[in-house]
Amino acid sequence: MTHKNINSQRMTAIYARGMMTNDQLEAGRCFITGLNDKSITERADAYVDKTACGCNLNRPGLNRMLDGVRAGKIGVIVLTDLARFTPCFEHLLPLAKVLHEHDVRVLTLDGLDTNVPLNSFGCLLTMAGEIDNG
Repeated sequence: MTHKNINSQRMTAIYARGMMTNDQLEAGRCFITGLNDKSITERADAYVDKTACGCNLNRPGLNRMLDGVRAGKIGVIVLTDLARFTPCFEHLLPLAKVLHEHDVRVLTLDGLDTNVPLNSFGCLLTMAGEIDNG
């Protein structure tokens, strides 16, 4: 995926799911601040699903965030780990497709950065390995 320099005009989303959403959001904010990248830190919004099951993609916070992605408002998504999207590999592919089509960068606190020059297959393998091991 080729990332254009458009993220500075779009906001950053911090997505949290599960029981410890406040901790995830705080960790995401600290992570963003530590990046010292103004295109990421200037406009960040939180998207939360406190009680939603990860294998169900019909989640209000996730859907609201994806609506923002499709509308071109979100350029970066920060997660504590990729399993916050979904622990189910078969659901990751449709999410990855939407994010790729809208040139959205995904960052996780444990080191995933879709802006790092990997080929698409290598990035998918990275994501798959993280989910299978998480």
